[in-house]
Amino acid sequence: MPKSLTVSYDLLLPESVSVPSLTPTKSQSIAIKDSESPAGYYGSLREAILQAKDILGSDLTAWRDAVGSLEQSKESKRVAKEDDEEDIDGEEEE
Repeated sequence: MPKSLTVSYDLLLPESVSVPSLTPTKSQSIAIKDSESPAGYYGSLREAILQAKDILGSDLTAWRDAVGSLEQSKESKRVAKEDDEEDIDGEEEE
């Protein structure tokens, strides 16, 4: 039986995010080459892991770029709100 490494993800996106060119759920199987020796097997396994890392990295980078501006705007609103609260607290202490 051929061996393989399977990597899956299921992203939970905010309702306001719609990216038709990307799918939030993906499963990828990468074949591990048969080998007679343990060293050969682990070498093939290492190659499969590196390939899975590259695939996952490029997929998640695309998602980060797609939703990054939305997350950044949320973060800037949160920081502004915290700054306002500190100003109010600072006035009460004086």
